[in-house]
Amino acid sequence: MRKKAKPITTKNLLLKGASLFFGFCFWYIYIHQHIHTVIAPISFDDLTEEMSVDAPEHVEIVIRSKDVIFSEHDKENLAVHIDGHTLKPGKNSITLTEKHLFLPEHVSLLSSTPSTILVYVTDNTKHKKT
Repeated sequence: MRKKAKPITTKNLLLKGASLFFGFCFWYIYIHQHIHTVIAPISFDDLTEEMSVDAPEHVEIVIRSKDVIFSEHDKENLAVHIDGHTLKPGKNSITLTEKHLFLPEHVSLLSSTPSTILVYVTDNTKHKKT
């Protein structure tokens, strides 16, 4: 004698609904938030020839990309940009922010190590012999 099959719609309906809900939640989190750790070089823009700078060469930054579009090529081109006009002779303490990274709109800075860098600037015009 054959048993009658139960309709699929009533069998474990609560379990199927919960699985669908959690699957959607995990998909949504995965697709909308990618976290990347990047070692970014530090570059100084608009330095005069008379200025010499002593600073760390690299900073480790953690960024969040809201899209999958942020590729390996974008990570390789990422650098910390510091304006030389804002530096004064002596010790300069610079707290790194998103404005130093020129990030696209869909990328945000979560943290950097170190978060504050020390830059020592020497004015070589005082040390030149006449």
